[in-house]
Amino acid sequence: MARRPYDLRHANATMQLSAGVNPLEVAKRMGHTVKVLFAVYAHWIEADEDAVNAKIEAAFDAAVLGSVTSANTPVNDGPHTGHTPLPAAA
Repeated sequence: MARRPYDLRHANATMQLSAGVNPLEVAKRMGHTVKVLFAVYAHWIEADEDAVNAKIEAAFDAAVLGSVTSANTPVNDGPHTGHTPLPAAA
């Protein structure tokens, strides 16, 4: 499986980064600083460029769609309980 014990450690760190685990958490679990983690494993983070681009595009789409739908939503819509809101006091 692994030629050296370090290979398992390296595989664990790269698997976590590829899975999208926060690099700060990976560094903490590996006993590294984030600086060391990026120096040793940055090439694995860069390898996931397509996945990162897809996440950015999805976030962008959600932000744009969210601003469009929120502009079309009445401000004083009231809670969605199935009841008619009470008229405002004059």
